[in-house]
Amino acid sequence: MKRGKTVKPLIPVEYRLLITLKYEEREKKAVTYFTLKTVQEFSYFSYEIIVEPVIHDRTVQFNIHGLRAPRVTIPSAGPATFITKFEKLDGRYFLIISKNDKRVNRFTVNIKKNSIVVEENPTNKFIEIITDEKNW
Repeated sequence: MKRGKTVKPLIPVEYRLLITLKYEEREKKAVTYFTLKTVQEFSYFSYEIIVEPVIHDRTVQFNIHGLRAPRVTIPSAGPATFITKFEKLDGRYFLIISKNDKRVNRFTVNIKKNSIVVEENPTNKFIEIITDEKNW
């Protein structure tokens, strides 16, 4: 009897990363914000995502280490989040996101003065990149 091909299940997207350009009035400078959130929403607490951000030359790397319970024990529902910002990002960057389970997603992102374009996506990604707050 002939067997069919084994199909690997698709890895569901676990995170969403919003990349936006903003001008900070107080400091009078343009910055690039990276806002990471989980797709899963939590019922009792808004957890923090523990991330180690690293920037070196033309590579921006986020090492996701896990979740941390909030410091304030006031109940609130929602996804886990992490926010960071970098100054003076301009041009093409390699964006690498890694997790503790050794999975890595690599993207190529072109950051221009007025727009952000994702040029290359991995095939089996656990993170989705969004560059427009309307789609957030």
